[in-house]
Amino acid sequence: MLFRSFYLATSLNRRYGLYEPPAITVSRGVYAPKTGLLGRLGFSSTEGALIRKDLKAFTRRRELMFVFIIPIVVILAPVMQGLGQMGGPVLAEASLFLVATVFLFPSAIMATMLGSFMIGEEGMTIWRIYSSPISPKSLVKSKYFFVVIFSLAVLAVTGTVGYIAFHPSPRALFVALLESVLLVFALGSISLSNGTKGADFTEVPRPRMIRTRWSFLNLIVCFLVATAILAPFVPYLLSSFIPGLAQPFMDLYVAVILSSIIATVTTFIFYRISVENAEELLRKAET
Repeated sequence: MLFRSFYLATSLNRRYGLYEPPAITVSRGVYAPKTGLLGRLGFSSTEGALIRKDLKAFTRRRELMFVFIIPIVVILAPVMQGLGQMGGPVLAEASLFLVATVFLFPSAIMATMLGSFMIGEEGMTIWRIYSSPISPKSLVKSKYFFVVIFSLAVLAVTGTVGYIAFHPSPRALFVALLESVLLVFALGSISLSNGTKGADFTEVPRPRMIRTRWSFLNLIVCFLVATAILAPFVPYLLSSFIPGLAQPFMDLYVAVILSSIIATVTTFIFYRISVENAEELLRKAET
């Protein structure tokens, strides 16, 4: 019995035994973690962690599922109408309206809703933001990036559906995509500023995310700004439907330039307001 135990111990020692003492090597260089995709885009590790956290939250929380359903509902009616008219002649104004509906509305609505929810969706876990070493600029930067990238992803999907369903001309496709991107950036900055100012972290009996008064105010401001961004196209549309009307303002690319200027100025103004509102939010946490 003793011999068998000795033989077993010898076999195990020969197979698994350590003949050199384990050592821990400490490097003397500066620790440099691998840079991910967000890091290569210019985001810090804190900002990247916040963006990834928001991505998980918006894909897992049940109360936010209606945000994903709205683009489907918005494009369903015009696409079905367009498919129903494929067998017969389609009026130019009707086709133009359907294309604008599919391209502009889903991404614009997504930017408006997401921006107003981005701060309030933190709920009772907002203390993590308060206790984390994040500046107001970094907070707005990460939240705004998520709003824009998510809305542009919706635009890519709905734009593909619209192109397959209506086959717009290259010029109409270019204008529709450009105006959709401009609306996403402008409305995203507006809704984020209002969502930061009117954030509601109440979770019982259900999450609110933004106070009712600020929610209505955000919808009104976003509607007015979207109307202002698209207003330069009104003379062009009138001249298209009524020959000879508004002839001096018929150039489509002049309308695109004016619309781009309005959207760019609006985006920068409300982005600065978002940073100021974030500073006030974090300042309240300190007191």
